[in-house]
Parts: sequence; structure tokens; C-alpha cells
Amino acid sequence: DDIRGLEDFLSRHKKHLHPNHASLIEVKKSLSVGYGRFQGYTFDKLPLDKLKKKIGFCKEVLDCVTILEPGISTQKGLTLYELWMGEVELAERLKSEESLNEDEYKEALTEAFKYLEESAQILRYEPENSIHGRLSLDIDVKLVAEKLKLTNLK
Repeated sequence: DDIRGLEDFLSRHKKHLHPNHASLIEVKKSLSVGYGRFQGYTFDKLPLDKLKKKIGFCKEVLDCVTILEPGISTQKGLTLYELWMGEVELAERLKSEESLNEDEYKEALTEAFKYLEESAQILRYEPENSIHGRLSLDIDVKLVAEKLKLTNLK
């Protein structure tokens, strides 16, 4: 819950540690979840620069997870889900600011949808009675809604 503490740790140690150092990746993973979810940092209050950091951290974590945990990995599924949320939020904001036209908006959502699909495929292996299994069921509902949303865009 301590976003400021995580940000401080990252800024102090990124000068001395490799960008893929385990401690930095753990902090980036925590920030990628915290931005958009934690009190004071929910999407409705999250500044654009932090939203972009969320997306960047998700991509960095994915790069590492893909190497360290190849194949089906719960962490990869969770990170893809966070990346989808960040990309959709960014697309929505840019569209509302008229920085994206309809075609660019649809393209951004289509690209983000791929993250949601892959996340769903990975998290389907989680037991239904676990927290990640319940998330998998929620993602399945979101897949249907997002597919319909994309279909209805011109």
C-alpha cells in the first residue's frame, strides 16, 4: 500500500542496481498493481505520467517473467491483466482528450484486448476456488464485454 515508499526505493536504487535486479522488478511489479488500485492512486485519481509508468512497469515485468518463468505462469497472467487495464485506461483518456481518433482508439483497444485474451488463457489453469481462479472467471466476463465493445466500434 506504500506507493511513495516503493517509488522512493526505486528512485534511490535504480542508479546502483541493474534494471532487471530482483528487488527492482518486485517493486515495479508492486507499482504496476498499485497504480490504478491503491487508495489515492485509483484510476480516477491517477495522473497520466503514473498511468504510463504502470504500463511501462508491466512491460518490464513481463520481459523478465517471460525469461524466468517461460510458458504458463500465474505472474505472467496477472501482469497481462494489469497491462490490459492500463492500456484501456490510457486509450479512454486519450480519446476523451481527442488525442486519438476513432480508428486509433479501436486499434489501441484491439491491441489491449490481446493482453486480456492471453491473460485469460493463462489464468484458466488456476483452481476456481482460489483468488486467481475467481479473477479468471471475472476475466472471462470481461472478454465477452470487450469483444462486444470492439464489435460495436465503427
